[in-house]
Amino acid sequence: MNNIQRPALSWLTDYTTSTFLNSGKKHLFLTGTRQIGKSTLFNALVEHREIEILRSFALWNDSGFPSKVILQPPQQGFCCVVGKRTTNGMIACQQTFQSVGAKLLQNLANCSQEWVGIDEIGFLEQCSLIYQQNILQLLEQKRVFAVIRKDEHTFLNQLYSYPDSLLLDLDKIFESNRQT
Repeated sequence: MNNIQRPALSWLTDYTTSTFLNSGKKHLFLTGTRQIGKSTLFNALVEHREIEILRSFALWNDSGFPSKVILQPPQQGFCCVVGKRTTNGMIACQQTFQSVGAKLLQNLANCSQEWVGIDEIGFLEQCSLIYQQNILQLLEQKRVFAVIRKDEHTFLNQLYSYPDSLLLDLDKIFESNRQT
């Protein structure tokens, strides 16, 4: 876990909301190092709002490493495995991203809500150009609030600089808050 001093969640939600509203941007992206609180902030901001959310999360094993990464659609009726730990580390399940994952993103694009959410987009998505293209199409059709893993990958870098989006880096916010 990060040893960074975090501001109160209420302050952070107020700061994020006002910064985003003042930006005039269409999309809001959160990034930051592992376990900094991206999903916690995401959940606080979407609570009690009409927003369809596609979630991915890790299932942890006793050794302290994620054993699987699960993709959970808004309806929460089923989950699918999009990443599995091997002796060589976490590997993506490309076929699942290309079939189920792409279809779930298409469903988000066709939902009635103005806003949709994705928690989170990470390095596993690099395996599927189809999935990436569906995320980009979603950005054209909806307002998107997404958590993006802080990592150096081509697709993630493309999202970090996506037009008409505000990228808030929690590491920088926390560091700036600590210095004031």
